[in-house]
Amino acid sequence: MKKVKHSYWILCLFLFVQCGPKADFDENLLEDIIDEPQVSQLIFPENNTECNQGTVLNENESNVLFKWQRTEETDFYTLHLKDLAKNSKQTFEVDTIEIEITLNRGTPYEWYVTSESYISPITATSEKWRFFNASSGTSNYAPFPAEAVTPKMGETVSLRQGNVLDIEWTTTDIDGDNLTYVLFYGKENPPKSNKNETDKNKTAIYLPDGIYYWYIKSIDQYGNASESDIFQFKVD
Repeated sequence: MKKVKHSYWILCLFLFVQCGPKADFDENLLEDIIDEPQVSQLIFPENNTECNQGTVLNENESNVLFKWQRTEETDFYTLHLKDLAKNSKQTFEVDTIEIEITLNRGTPYEWYVTSESYISPITATSEKWRFFNASSGTSNYAPFPAEAVTPKMGETVSLRQGNVLDIEWTTTDIDGDNLTYVLFYGKENPPKSNKNETDKNKTAIYLPDGIYYWYIKSIDQYGNASESDIFQFKVD
């Protein structure tokens, strides 16, 4: 009830600003009194873990209950969910702090929540968490797809001496396996050139000026592999 009253008076003030005597009103006042939504803390599924809670529907699917903390000055939340295996995205808008979603089993996901308000253009974005939705008979999972450290998507970079560019990435494996990586890069999308397999999460390559694409294939000691998104950058 308190939030409804608060929103009502904000709306009245907004209409007054738009329709009333603007010469006698400080337009910055409206901006000053509108509180921004706050960042929510994610609760479940937990980050970098195997999610083995939920309701198994069949061999391929299960229902998982997503939870996060309630935040101030928030009217609704949008849960953003990404299937890391298929690189597909979904969004779910709710006015509660939990939602049950049907997921593919044995699949890696990434999720985060935005806190939003009907009276503020500002949204607050939580951290991004990753997890594997458990599957029966799976004893070892592939690494999570690597994430770019540098260069990031759309970044313009300068080369160091000798026209050399440093490329760095990060990834996580919930089983703690030893990982190796293959870098694919080039002017084609998807890139086809690659460097030899390495156990380091950084490397250096020679590049002339131009627009390039790159991605990382991460491989664990059992041969399970994942591929990152394709990142674009410009050498200037």
